[in-house]
Amino acid sequence: MQILITNFLLCVLYVAILTVLPIKQRVKKQIFCFLTIIQLTIVHGLVKVDVMVDLPEYQDTFLSYRNKSLLQVMTDNPPIATRSSIELLFAVFMKIVSLFTDNFNVFLIINSLVMLSCYYIAFRRHSPYVMVSVLFLLLVTFNQSLFVIRQHLSVAVLMLSYPYIIKRDIWKFMLVCLIAIMLHNSSIVFIPIYFLYGIKKKINYLFIVIATILLISVVVPILFSFVGDNFERYSGFAHKETFSFATKGIIMLVILSIYLIVLKKKCFNEGINKLVLTSSLFGVVGNAFIGEIGVGRIFWCYNIIVMLQIPLTMYYIPRKFIKFIYLLIALSLYFAFAYYFASDTRYWEDFQLIT
Repeated sequence: MQILITNFLLCVLYVAILTVLPIKQRVKKQIFCFLTIIQLTIVHGLVKVDVMVDLPEYQDTFLSYRNKSLLQVMTDNPPIATRSSIELLFAVFMKIVSLFTDNFNVFLIINSLVMLSCYYIAFRRHSPYVMVSVLFLLLVTFNQSLFVIRQHLSVAVLMLSYPYIIKRDIWKFMLVCLIAIMLHNSSIVFIPIYFLYGIKKKINYLFIVIATILLISVVVPILFSFVGDNFERYSGFAHKETFSFATKGIIMLVILSIYLIVLKKKCFNEGINKLVLTSSLFGVVGNAFIGEIGVGRIFWCYNIIVMLQIPLTMYYIPRKFIKFIYLLIALSLYFAFAYYFASDTRYWEDFQLIT
């Protein structure tokens, strides 16, 4: 875990140094992105496989693909991780990389670059403070993505659909969602956001959004509790752990409350403001009802919105000193959750890099 904490603190140091350097903001962003992409790819890709849950099974599957044709991989992919079959596009992705190397860490490096590229593209499009978004990437999603590689790649791809939600381009939106679903089936839960975002009247919008979240929160756990007993591929979703739910839900509620207080009516403005509000409501209500892990994993595609929500809140805070205090509080809350309060911290306590 010390490596992961050092990884985060180094990125904080980059921000601190670049902030005081007398160079253009655009150049600062470019330097920061270059440094962090290299660093995060090394940490993500050069992990010691046998100390992380799920990765040994992924490695076995990756190596087995070298002896199979593409058609075999697409029609008969083997058990993995939670003893479920791999989604089609991820299986093809692994097969293509296996044609060039039998080193699983090379695959992890490529997977990391794809995932990080999706996030960085989204940050450049929608975040007023790209460097801040990257810091929260490290605290909100990066550690889990070290071993939950299919779902987190899928979630990163979904961020590329944001412009199509805003522009009301349903076909491009659905294409991006289809790609994400073919990487991990849980991304199907993101589809309603396109239609909810488009509701114009505020009262109707709030009522329908919250009603939809409540419906999903009630129906999905029932569904997974049933299929989890009958199909092994869903067994990893059919359980709960209470403490992390409460902690994560409270933090997200605090962030959402400050967002509403600072932006006021502007949170309903068409564009990224309203999209952040919609995703944040899903994350808060979803975590309040079913938590973050188990069935609650389906809300990860909404939980990550804080990586844009916090920089947007900072943008609308008029005084620099208050911006800094808010950032410090938000970083402290998510740092505490990422390394102390989250139930899944045990999965990266023994994290090591290959030597």
